[in-house]
Amino acid sequence: HVQLKAMNWLLFEEDDPCRVDMAVIVANPKTGAAEVASGGKIGALVIDAKGAPRKVVSSQMPAVGTTKNHEYTGVGLRIVEGETLALFTRGWTAVCNDAGSPLGEAKFVETLRDGFGRPAVAAVDELVSDLSAFLKKGRAPDDITLLLVHRPSG
Repeated sequence: HVQLKAMNWLLFEEDDPCRVDMAVIVANPKTGAAEVASGGKIGALVIDAKGAPRKVVSSQMPAVGTTKNHEYTGVGLRIVEGETLALFTRGWTAVCNDAGSPLGEAKFVETLRDGFGRPAVAAVDELVSDLSAFLKKGRAPDDITLLLVHRPSG
């Protein structure tokens, strides 16, 4: 993907690589046509209007800045009305509760699905509330970032 390739060119240094986990999305809000590309530990899925998830990125690309001249590729998709695209850093799945147990991807996706069909603000509020034992009392060994792109019905 052109943006990831350009960023990789800027960040790669043979002796001291600068690692970045990142994603790029280009979307047409009218049609829902989109392209998603990621490098590193980025999760990407679409949650349909019934709450069922589908993975967007099928293979993991290396983190940007770590591999010289890597050919990053994007995945084309269509976000239909009522669907939400979720891009998230792996910090969400690695966050631990106060007992030291990690949340894991399955539990994170299950909790994320609970907010389907709702405005992004309400979905994030519910996510934070549901995961308060992990977020308020636990520890996060990595960055926690979530981007929700919702295409409303009608």
